Amino acid sequence: MTEQCGTPAYIAPEIFENKGYTGYASDIWSAGCVLYEVIMLRPPFQASDMDQLFRKITRGAYQSLSSQYSSDLNTVIKVMLQ
Repeated sequence: MTEQCGTPAYIAPEIFENKGYTGYASDIWSAGCVLYEVIMLRPPFQASDMDQLFRKITRGAYQSLSSQYSSDLNTVIKVMLQ
C-alpha cells in the first residue's frame, strides 16, 4: 500500500505515477504550484475527482498566467511545473 501525504493538488507528477519522491525536483514543482496560486489566486490544477486531478497533473494541463504578467514569469512557472 502506497501512502501519500499533503494536499493532492500539490503532489508532484512522479509521486502520482509511483516513481517515488525525488526531493529537489518534487519540491520545485510544489513551489511552482504555490507560486502560481499566489499569482492567480487559485491552484494550477483543479479537478472534481482524483482521477481527473491525476490526469491534469501528469499531463501538465493548467491555464497560463494572465497576460498582465511578464513572459519571464510565465517561463519561470512553466519550468517549475515540468
